[in-house]
Amino acid sequence: MNQRPPKLAEKILKKLLYDDVWKTTLGDFEEYYQHLHDKKGKKAADTWYWKQVLRYAPSKLVHKLVWSAEMFRSYMKVAYRSIRKNKTYSVINISGLAIGLASFLLIGIYVIHELSYDSHFEESENIYQLVREAPGEMYLESNLFAVNPLPLSIALADDYPGIEASTAVYEGTALFSHNTNSFFENGLSTDKDFFRVFPRTWIYGSPETAFEEPESIVLTASLAKKYFRGENPVGKTINVGFEYDDPSLRTVSGVVEDVRSNSNIQFDFLVPDYSLENYERESTSWASNNINSFIRIDGSLTPQELEQSISSLSDRHLTLLDYYADNKNELSIYQLQPVKDVHLKSTHINFTIGKPGDIKYVYMLSLVAIIILIVACVNYMNLATARSMNRTKEVGVRKVNGAFRSNIMMQFSAEAVLFSMIGTAVAFFIVYLTLPAFSSLLDRNIDAQILLTPIFWIVLIAIGATVGIISGSYPAFFMSALKPSGIFKNQIKGGKGNRMLRNGLVIAQFTITNILIIASIVIFKQLDYIKTRDSGFDREQVLTVKVTDPEFMGQYDAIKSSLESRSDIIRVSSARNTPSQIRSQTSGISWDGKDEDTVLRTYNARVNIGYIELLGIELLAGRSFNENMDTYDSQHFVVNETFARSIGWTPEEAVGKPLEFWKNEGEIIGVIQDFNFLSYHMEQAPLLLRYEDIAGRAELLIKVNTDNLTETIAFVEQQAKTISPSYPFEYSFLDDAFNRLYQNELILGRIFNYFTVLALIIACMGLFGLAAFMMELRTKEIGIRKVLGADIFQIVTLLNKDFLKLIVISFLIAAPVGWYLSNNWLEGFAYRISVGPMIFLVTGLGAIGIALITVSFKSIKTALANPVDSLKSE
Repeated sequence: MNQRPPKLAEKILKKLLYDDVWKTTLGDFEEYYQHLHDKKGKKAADTWYWKQVLRYAPSKLVHKLVWSAEMFRSYMKVAYRSIRKNKTYSVINISGLAIGLASFLLIGIYVIHELSYDSHFEESENIYQLVREAPGEMYLESNLFAVNPLPLSIALADDYPGIEASTAVYEGTALFSHNTNSFFENGLSTDKDFFRVFPRTWIYGSPETAFEEPESIVLTASLAKKYFRGENPVGKTINVGFEYDDPSLRTVSGVVEDVRSNSNIQFDFLVPDYSLENYERESTSWASNNINSFIRIDGSLTPQELEQSISSLSDRHLTLLDYYADNKNELSIYQLQPVKDVHLKSTHINFTIGKPGDIKYVYMLSLVAIIILIVACVNYMNLATARSMNRTKEVGVRKVNGAFRSNIMMQFSAEAVLFSMIGTAVAFFIVYLTLPAFSSLLDRNIDAQILLTPIFWIVLIAIGATVGIISGSYPAFFMSALKPSGIFKNQIKGGKGNRMLRNGLVIAQFTITNILIIASIVIFKQLDYIKTRDSGFDREQVLTVKVTDPEFMGQYDAIKSSLESRSDIIRVSSARNTPSQIRSQTSGISWDGKDEDTVLRTYNARVNIGYIELLGIELLAGRSFNENMDTYDSQHFVVNETFARSIGWTPEEAVGKPLEFWKNEGEIIGVIQDFNFLSYHMEQAPLLLRYEDIAGRAELLIKVNTDNLTETIAFVEQQAKTISPSYPFEYSFLDDAFNRLYQNELILGRIFNYFTVLALIIACMGLFGLAAFMMELRTKEIGIRKVLGADIFQIVTLLNKDFLKLIVISFLIAAPVGWYLSNNWLEGFAYRISVGPMIFLVTGLGAIGIALITVSFKSIKTALANPVDSLKSE
């Protein structure tokens, strides 16, 4: 009976096979193994065979590696010669891969930055934000809130089961005054447990002593450098004034490292919350929801168990209040949101800390990055497959001389990897040069140091190599499968399957590009619609000045008269909030005949005389606020059309109706047309404007003539400084504030526009290269046609029509896909454009036109060539 050597040992030796001598040696080993097996048994034979493995494997392995390296060097040399020989083809391929890789890397860096928010904290998976679901409330179309009662956070910090630490955070702005300088800075009021939930690196001071004194303050390194010029500021004082507190001297108790850009918990300074005037009231009110709460769990209870426990704790205290005792269905329900999800998964949660992004747009941009990389890979595969037909004889000669299929595959794969690695190097420099501009485009502070980290280089090289292997896969498989007999008999002239693949790749490229073009046009038109649609109020040429000096509004009439004395200033008014900042909402409104079960949640704002006229809001019935109002006996209200309609009144019927607002009696004096004070993502909502003397913080609205804008702004600053010389002058324009409501969409639109253009450039580069190659193959055909009388137009038409068919097919595939994706995105807007036929007509004609220009550049040159030059070799 024939016995086989150990399978693993035999497999190892066969893997080292590289010539006929070694093949014969393996046969000798097998015969001797059989001899030993018959004479001394299986164990002795197996032992001998394994000794041969240990004896020969190292030298054979080294031999194989050396020759493999030598062969690879040879492949690289051939690839380099190929690049030099076909410069146009090589430049197109390398450029396409470089642009595709650079686009992929830039979007990838952005996506990684977005996904990394607040993941740098130690054991960040144990940090959660408290989210309150309020069944009885609906604000901005959501009943989820990130603000909670302060006593809840205090109770959770007091050795609460399952919770290691709990902190309350309140965002605020303060006026810093030091020497002769004063600036507004953004910071947080919080408690000592903040440093346990969010550990910090301390430059000076320590978390144990930072908040021992009520008038203490912790600065970031940048703020300490700004006011104390790099000196150790601990123990030094700085004058700090909060919005509702009198300015006071605070002593610096510590300095921490600057907050990372990929954190939603942003601040320039920290102060102890118990030092603020309203702390005593807030710390005992379970019905007041003003602070963001974060906890660090210890793992003894699951998040789900803690959610139930925290909700029960809240219920016990809220039911002590009469309202919640009678309305238990409106008790708060608490959820725990991982801190790493706060940035991207909070668009449906009201009053989230920081500037949240949107996970939906991260997914969309990730898809765009992958698509562009695929287009670049397809570009290479298409050109490589086409050009490979000129190298069939090279493959035939190699095979006749003993090359294995694996050798041919290795050669073409090595060339693809070389192209890819050169493209990767070029892509790195593109990323390095464009990252600052890209960060600015995204309104993100992405640190360029990421380009110098080892992980970035590992990923960069891995992606480059992978793209090369994938891009070169089909040419390698196709060319290695060719038979020498068919090659030398000229039976491999293009091949129907090869042509079909090239056509399919062109269709795939332009299908993807057409979808991106459709998406870009839709996003552009929607954003343009938002900017140009009549929002119901005039937001152009309106200068807004932020008033923070509590004494300023006491002299409002004087400053108003002074400003309006300038010819370039048309009108002046003021309000607690600009139209795009109206977010206060209440259900505390009553009217005659109101049903007890009726709840009308109404947005409201305090405004001054002239507010409605300055913004050009149309008055449908009644009158606006004016100097003749009796403001002592009752309040005066102007409501919007939706408010009146929600109660069942026409605008005329609403005028003169008594209304109770927060238990204060008043009267509706006018009804205005609806205007978009909310984002276009949401439907119109009831709005009530109430006249009230505004004190403290306010917004000064100034309608200006922009002909002399610089001088006008300087005049406004001069007038403001006469009243508030120690307060910084801050201004903006109303249309800019309106546009900030759509920051995520604006960023998405910019990225789509830029990268759609890049995808189109890559696709056209590939089309140009393929057209150049195909026309090179048909040079003699064109020469014969010209000799037989064909004119230039006929020849150009002949050369272009095949490519035109592919572009038309790609558009027919892209149109329904683009329509579906565009409509799906637009569903997020209450006010939106319709995806009409004009969008597809522009896309189709644009794609066909660009493709024709790309192909015609080469086809016209081919048609104009002298036929004698192409036919002389015949």
